[in-house]
Amino acid sequence: MSTLPLDLILYISDIGNLSIKDIFHLSQANKLFREKLSHPYFWHMVYNQKIGKIYELYGISEPIPESNYYRLCKEHLRRFNEIERELNDFNESKNYKIRDYITKYSLDLVFLPTLLYFLRQEDFQIKLNIRNKSNTVEFSKGVFLANLVAGQSFNIGIKMLTKFSEEPLNSRSYESFWFAFSLLQKKSFKLIKARNLFLEGAAETLRKLTTEYYPLPLVDNKYTFKTVDEYSNKVALYTQLLYQSYCDIRCEESNYMESTNLLSMYSGRHKGDQLLVASSLIKVVDEELEALDIRITSGEDKPKLLLAPMGTALIGDYCVPFLAGHPRVLKKEKFLNVCRSISEPLANRALLPITKDEIQAMICYYGTALKFLDGLDVLSPPCHPSTYGDDTFTFFGQFILPCLFRKEVSNFNMQILLQNVRDFLVNANHIYYPIFSRLPILSGYSLLIEDAPQYLPCNYSPSLLQGKIVITNRSDAPAIVVGTCNDSSFYQVLNAYGELERLRDTSFTVVDRVKAEEVETFVELVGLANLIYVRIKGVSLREGEEPRFIIE
Repeated sequence: MSTLPLDLILYISDIGNLSIKDIFHLSQANKLFREKLSHPYFWHMVYNQKIGKIYELYGISEPIPESNYYRLCKEHLRRFNEIERELNDFNESKNYKIRDYITKYSLDLVFLPTLLYFLRQEDFQIKLNIRNKSNTVEFSKGVFLANLVAGQSFNIGIKMLTKFSEEPLNSRSYESFWFAFSLLQKKSFKLIKARNLFLEGAAETLRKLTTEYYPLPLVDNKYTFKTVDEYSNKVALYTQLLYQSYCDIRCEESNYMESTNLLSMYSGRHKGDQLLVASSLIKVVDEELEALDIRITSGEDKPKLLLAPMGTALIGDYCVPFLAGHPRVLKKEKFLNVCRSISEPLANRALLPITKDEIQAMICYYGTALKFLDGLDVLSPPCHPSTYGDDTFTFFGQFILPCLFRKEVSNFNMQILLQNVRDFLVNANHIYYPIFSRLPILSGYSLLIEDAPQYLPCNYSPSLLQGKIVITNRSDAPAIVVGTCNDSSFYQVLNAYGELERLRDTSFTVVDRVKAEEVETFVELVGLANLIYVRIKGVSLREGEEPRFIIE
């Protein structure tokens, strides 16, 4: 292997999923390797592979402080070894003090690539062990890492939303908002790669339109238009054709939460609200055309590409409505006449660029699409379980986000915001306390959860029902019996939506003949990060016995 070209070694390290530690070991294997792998190009590529690529997936464009990529990789190795030691010395007490570890590892971006690497390893091993029906499948390390990555993702999303609130709107802001909002989901790491794949696919479609089917005008080897109107018409045409190419992923009626979850839409397993689809495609058009350095010979400035309500694209005197049916390029005046024939208030807003408040107001509470399924159907959903959303974040979007980044908030609204934040931070969301406590608007206010228990207060003493999968009468959903409520005959159960229910044993039915794949689906639906609060540390799949979740 020491005779292989550098690029081939890099390729092997990528497809072989070698860790940064493996690569450093490889670079010290012998004298020939030390000489070959000391080249600055090699460490530049390793940085891009193991660190830069992760930042790119999360939309992070942090400036690299220096060009010494070997040194940057060495620092990454140090953090890798630190997390590895935490896992090697792991015990359950770390999960019971998870907020301390969120503070330590989730508030600094430099730990993200390492945490994500170990989480993916653990997540894969858990699934493999369930599929192989191992006697006991341990979740604890995966649960620990899933919470740290959830903290990282939430922190990144909050920072992006802060930036969105502070900067003027442009054609790329819309997509950035929806992407940031989707990062607040604890399972977003499972879908994070979908964003670049979708946007690159749309960009490739646009490049074919601009070079093969409807080529841009070339004058002296430069893309040149005579007038603003000619340019606007052409951009509107490209937008229309791109809209048309993605009509099939548009949800005609946004009646469930996943339609406003951008990563879920990007994954291809759920359709998205028309405004989400339009936001993504507008971003692609703007970025691709900007990269071409297009000129207008009349000397006029190129008009900006903007977005109006219902996904209508605006450019110059043209618009491209993205309503039901096929998109069309229309003159703005003609579109306004159509709107006036329907409703004057509609016409008044039809061509005004959408505002930040209007974007935020779109986050409506419909609940996750899972709630449209019945009983055991939830464990064999038509979509991959990782694409289903956590509907606690619609509460965040509706009742916290509108006030969170305002420079001035009245005392009355401040008290409402504080109460909403406290309500959001109950149960499994308590892990986000270190993030909220550092937000400027909440500085100096007590959130009253500093000493709150980091797991569900209930009686965890073993019982015949503890750890069993049941179907609840109220939500008609699979659930795990966690324990009994203190000083009562009620049981605490965690359902597949991630909700806690307090029920009598007459309010649920034990499920028999549970399959290993149904156990895997349940864990995927709830998410590893949500298991920590109810002290679920694994599952027993002993042959001849019904699966039973292990609760400490």
